[in-house]
Amino acid sequence: MTKTTLILLLVLVGGLIIGASVVILLRKLGASLPTIGNSRSDDHTWLITQNTNPDSPGFILRINETAKNFEGKPAFPYQFYLTIPIKSPKPDGLPTTDEYDALVDIENAAVAMLEKANESILVAVVTTQGKRDMIFYSVNREGPKSKVAQLQQQNPSHELLFEIQDDPQWKIYKDLLEIIEGH
Repeated sequence: MTKTTLILLLVLVGGLIIGASVVILLRKLGASLPTIGNSRSDDHTWLITQNTNPDSPGFILRINETAKNFEGKPAFPYQFYLTIPIKSPKPDGLPTTDEYDALVDIENAAVAMLEKANESILVAVVTTQGKRDMIFYSVNREGPKSKVAQLQQQNPSHELLFEIQDDPQWKIYKDLLEIIEGH
């Protein structure tokens, strides 16, 4: 069994291990992770990196660098994933151009709905292994769940998966930020 195969098996394990598996996968691929830039959207600054190793699964990682201002604040103790399985991924696990546009539309709608009234903040987006994980922190557990249900009704073209956990220390965010800042 190759290292890549082992890493892929780790990523496929469900439950709370999802976040840890994404971090493990990205760390294992870290040697080929140049930071390819940053961008600004509204009032957020994003760090962006991608896998450049053709022998490993493709991925794109975006981190909301501005979220450092909120890191570990008691007001955002809940971390949740909004995962969108990619319908027809390319062989490297990333979306086609057409599906990428649909994912961007869903992401924009999710951010508009979930960040409304400062109830949640999008801190990272990981696209790999045939899925896009949007990672948020929230002020409560119930608000995001009902909003994701509404978002699913408005976007029936793609399945939306939701998982929430306590993370008052922002461990998932810190681990992902360390991956980018360490390269």
